Amino acid sequence: MKSRCLIVLGMHRSGTSALSGVLHLLGVHLGNSLIPPDPEINAKGYWEHSLVSDINESILRKLGYSWLDERSLPEQWWNDPELRSFRAELIQVLKDDLAGSELWAIKDPRMCRLLPFWLEILTEIECQPCFLIITRDPSEVALSLSRRDNIRPWKSALLWLRYLLDAECYSRGYPRVFLTYEDLLINWRGKFESVAQEFSIEWPITPAEICTELTRFLDTNLRHHQARDNALRQDSDIDLATDTYNLINQDLKGFQDKQPILMVKLERAIEQHEDCLASVNEYLLTIDKQQQQVRAIEEVRNALEHEIERIKSTVSWRITAPLRVAWNFYQQLFAKPRDDTSIK
Repeated sequence: MKSRCLIVLGMHRSGTSALSGVLHLLGVHLGNSLIPPDPEINAKGYWEHSLVSDINESILRKLGYSWLDERSLPEQWWNDPELRSFRAELIQVLKDDLAGSELWAIKDPRMCRLLPFWLEILTEIECQPCFLIITRDPSEVALSLSRRDNIRPWKSALLWLRYLLDAECYSRGYPRVFLTYEDLLINWRGKFESVAQEFSIEWPITPAEICTELTRFLDTNLRHHQARDNALRQDSDIDLATDTYNLINQDLKGFQDKQPILMVKLERAIEQHEDCLASVNEYLLTIDKQQQQVRAIEEVRNALEHEIERIKSTVSWRITAPLRVAWNFYQQLFAKPRDDTSIK
């Protein structure tokens, strides 16, 4: 029997973390190598597999792109022979940590762009994908990205459009459910009943069993940016993204019919910013690399602190405590005093 994989798709800062956190509370397996929470950005967790995220970013960089790039990827890029090693790495990660479960989920916004590559992998490991595509008002996303990464609103709008258009196009023909970030916060009960029905699945833990936990987790106070409070100067890029957001949530069929036109409009918008996009992307990539280095240092520090606590809890540590006290006393008693009166 094939395992079932729920793939969460959506632009960064669109609610993908909140959605994945709910799946975790419902008992869906997300793996054992999750990116740790960030108290200032994602206090309740990213719920993103660190190895998958790193490999996905490496794939984009191999192609000359990054998660910050709104350009279209090369045609048939997923057939590039130089990507075979990444394919093998991902398959190994999935087999080791995820695909052994009957129902599991994976979330990384980069998958919106890398879906053709992933679909071949999921076929190879005999897993049936179902897609949860979450959208959020692009003005709110722009405000959030401005706060977190200092990204200008027009660039956020282009990224938002690219991620959504790719995610919708590549997921066609597969079981999928669309929902908005606002739906998730306000009507999560109804939405997750619909998801279970649409995908013909049963949650390992029913929403009714953890109603209190889910309500606490989906804390609306953590929604720092709302469209009605948006003071952004509206420009053509934000307007295009906002119109697209309204269309996909009101008329999916109409959105699909207009997607070729939307793609053309996106490419034209990118061309209009072509002179400055290269320098902007290079600057943002530098910041992104620095942030990754800081996160890596923090992970090492956390690991060391955990190891110290583990050592302190051992029997040998407790037995040798008197010796450490005696040694400290000896050092204090016989320490050579510093001669501050010496002539230099």
